[in-house]
Amino acid sequence: MTTVPGSGGVAGGGGADTDGGTADSADGGPARVDKALLYIFSNLYFRHPSIEPAAFTLEALLKDRGFSVEISKDPGKFTQANLADLRLVVMIGSCGAPLGDPETESVAALDAWLKAGGAFVGIHAASAVKYAPTSRFVAIMGGRFIGHPGDLRPAMCTPQGTHPSVANLPTPFMVHDEIYNFDGYNNANQVDLTCAGLNGAPLPIAWHRSEGAGRVFYTALGHEIPVWQPDTPMVKDHVWPGILWALGL
Repeated sequence: MTTVPGSGGVAGGGGADTDGGTADSADGGPARVDKALLYIFSNLYFRHPSIEPAAFTLEALLKDRGFSVEISKDPGKFTQANLADLRLVVMIGSCGAPLGDPETESVAALDAWLKAGGAFVGIHAASAVKYAPTSRFVAIMGGRFIGHPGDLRPAMCTPQGTHPSVANLPTPFMVHDEIYNFDGYNNANQVDLTCAGLNGAPLPIAWHRSEGAGRVFYTALGHEIPVWQPDTPMVKDHVWPGILWALGL
């Protein structure tokens, strides 16, 4: 079992209330509340309109699981002290230079937190960063967006393996989305979902990976607002199970 930052126990621990307060522990004392950061910073020329709907849906789901949730655009959240209290970080479309420029100190803090047992999730344009493809941030994310030929289009996607993020998806899984190409791809990624490129060749679109005692899940899907309703396959059968896996739940 893995001890995770901000959990006060092992992955899969609970016992929290939903309003950011404290719950009673088994011995009658205050128990730590699991905390999550939904990070929605973006400083590229285009900000995805689906960012806020995605954040609000995930906020509600996490609160239902007893998490205290903060939605923020503040790069100052990525310090050793601020991360120490978190169990989960989800970057939702946080493109550009989300950890500042240079990102050296921020990414070092994120890297240490992750390897100590943090749960890190990237969604859609969170991989569209200005950092070099060899940067540690890109390695953590698992790859860097370099384009989406064909722009927003229908695509046939295929689950790979039985990871929770794809176990309940249909085969094929049809989407209408931007299908990303990547450089800086981390070969330690375990691919969970591929989608057909314009030439029909399968492209890695979602993956998971362990980093020390921590876990990473990333999906490049999620461009359009309607897919962020909580009862869509995108949320209930892909993103949410991926987040729960990253948390060890």
